[in-house]
Amino acid sequence: MINLDRLKPLQTLIQKEVASGELFGSAVTVGTADGEVYTAAAGDIGPDTPVMLCSMTKPVTSVAASILMERGVLDAMDRVADYLPGFSELNVYENGILVPAKRDLLISDLLNMTSGVTYGLAPAKPGTPEAFMRKIQENWKERILSGEKMSNLDMLNELGQVPLMFHPGDHWNYGKSADLLAGVVEAASGMTYGEFLKKEIFEPLSMDQTAFYYEREQVPYVPRILMPQTDGSVRETTMEEFYGDGLSLYEKPYMENGGGGVSPIMGRGLYASLNDYARFARMLLRGGELDGKRILSRFTVDTFAQNHLTEDQMKTLWPWMAGYGYGNLMRVMVNPALSYTNGRKGEFGWDGALGTYFFVDPEAGIYMVYMQQKPGGIIRRRLRNVAYSAIEG
Repeated sequence: MINLDRLKPLQTLIQKEVASGELFGSAVTVGTADGEVYTAAAGDIGPDTPVMLCSMTKPVTSVAASILMERGVLDAMDRVADYLPGFSELNVYENGILVPAKRDLLISDLLNMTSGVTYGLAPAKPGTPEAFMRKIQENWKERILSGEKMSNLDMLNELGQVPLMFHPGDHWNYGKSADLLAGVVEAASGMTYGEFLKKEIFEPLSMDQTAFYYEREQVPYVPRILMPQTDGSVRETTMEEFYGDGLSLYEKPYMENGGGGVSPIMGRGLYASLNDYARFARMLLRGGELDGKRILSRFTVDTFAQNHLTEDQMKTLWPWMAGYGYGNLMRVMVNPALSYTNGRKGEFGWDGALGTYFFVDPEAGIYMVYMQQKPGGIIRRRLRNVAYSAIEG
């Protein structure tokens, strides 16, 4: 049972951040298997306002791949090269030289971020995987702007030329694994990634405001973005500047990106409203079903609440993930005491570069979805603690 009075601080918390100028807007909802229990919104983000999910696209990609695994089309132990031939011959950057990979890249490596595929977002020393990745993406930009037509699969196959940061399975590293997994879904299903998501997830769940781009009459307004500066100030920016591709909300991105994408030409992640993503979270809390539409089996969703990393792989997780493991492109709670926040073992979810965040806790029987458009967690831990405080009995 949820005590509604104990959820009222959610409104106070987000209203304070908007009033102080830390955010232009934010919205949060808490729900159970039966539906939404409490929603709070402030500023220019409401429950039905589409926002950029960035990396909170990744859990959707995991669900998409899981759908095909349940149908026997994919298997976690399949070679990525079976779907993306560009990954047939892999090299690893090791001690300053390139060596052949010890084994093939597997779909399980993509799901667990143990692939060794880098993001390549920051400038890097020549010859490193990061430098290779940046060079390929810069080349894409030149070719696309010159008029060359490139499909998702064309671009993703070229990433097989980039050396891996380590041998597949050796470590955990946050990179373009989800982008590759979206390509695997495309190749295996014979549909574009966006078409697959719409048919298999968004339409069954009535997620009408979730997409890679919109028609102008669909969405007349998108929330403003705040970017922290090196001097401690913040300034408003545009999504075109944030993504570096010059495209508006109403133009199809160069790539329908399974991981969120923030690098030029790599494409964009999904846009979704708070209410839409809450339906996605509620479906997961209900074991893969919502309103009579089954997306996944309960057995598959149960694996989302399990850590998929070895002890050695977990050593390379980010420090802020203390208490968590990882699998299926999401964090998963393994030791609540180490996380220094309320939660139960098996709680899972993810977040995005602009502060979006969600969790699903099967044991506690709740989910929470939070939307903002500014890098940084800001109040997410406080929101979590309020959400858990309302559980009674």
